[in-house]
Amino acid sequence: MKHLSSRTRALCFTCCTALVFVYGRTMAQPWSLVRSLDEGLVPEGTHVSLEFQGDLLFVAISGPSGGTVIAHQRHQGGLEQWGVLGSVHRDDPWFGRSIAVHGSTPAVGSPGAGSAGPFTGETRLYTI
Repeated sequence: MKHLSSRTRALCFTCCTALVFVYGRTMAQPWSLVRSLDEGLVPEGTHVSLEFQGDLLFVAISGPSGGTVIAHQRHQGGLEQWGVLGSVHRDDPWFGRSIAVHGSTPAVGSPGAGSAGPFTGETRLYTI
């Protein structure tokens, strides 16, 4: 497949397994599946968030007992491979419920952290 433009996108469908489907397109081809990433089994009721920044893809899997954020990078381990750069896990309720990225710095939301009462939580910044 020719070099993908910046129009790479990911979709995620959760039904006991967190699968991420990465799609891309070139000037000559319409959208096509580039890679699927299997993030493993997840409990029912789990929330999955995705965030792209350039050649970085962050997959956040969160639930009432905690969550995990996994950082993937394009071409890590081979052409069009999406290798794992690293991951972080916290036992904070719903850690990873929301995620935003600026450059290579993800901001990960945990609305259930801190136990300071309703409508509280934390946002943690990480460096890749």
